[in-house]
Amino acid sequence: MTLLKIAVAAAAGLFLGWRFLAMYIQERGGRDHMLDGFFDYIAAARLSKSPWRMPRMEGLLDGSPVRVDLVPDTLVQRALPTLWLQILWERPQAGHLYVTIDPIGTEYMVEDEICAHSVLRTPPTWSPKTRVCGDGADSEGLLYRLASMDLTDYPDLKQLAVTERHLKVTLRSTRAEYSSYRFLRSANFAADAVTPQLIRESLDLLRAADRALEETEEATP
Repeated sequence: MTLLKIAVAAAAGLFLGWRFLAMYIQERGGRDHMLDGFFDYIAAARLSKSPWRMPRMEGLLDGSPVRVDLVPDTLVQRALPTLWLQILWERPQAGHLYVTIDPIGTEYMVEDEICAHSVLRTPPTWSPKTRVCGDGADSEGLLYRLASMDLTDYPDLKQLAVTERHLKVTLRSTRAEYSSYRFLRSANFAADAVTPQLIRESLDLLRAADRALEETEEATP
């Protein structure tokens, strides 16, 4: 009986090992194409690898340089790793503003240096779980213009950042596959995590923020 139990355990271990290996190979093979849906929206698009060993796309959106990244975040404790979709679009502004939905201190995108000293009042039309931080002479003006946006139109939004170099949006794409992370501590993400809906949401968000920020200074109190 003991030998039978050992044999069954060995067979189960071998089966799980092969299963996780197959998942790993599939995930790595599909990873290179996770941003392919953006080819329909970004001009002169080209793919490369980011420092996170994930696909990166660069090109032009409405005539301005844009960069699309997938960022795996494994820093949050007691939670499955999250895959963030992050887009930087060269639309410079005067000042810095960071709008973060339900911030968690260990998430990589939180701007601790600014938010430690420059927390602004959240507009009453936004969720109280939204934290707004900013610096620069025009940070209040930037917030006033963005306050016209309905952030509930973007359910996957995590952070909207306005800087002197670009607009940046970070949206939640997916979480890691549970079993591979639970047993192997390997953060594997589904190859179809960047859905057409998420792509449209991210680009609609960028353009809506850009339009709001283009309001004239006369409209700013």
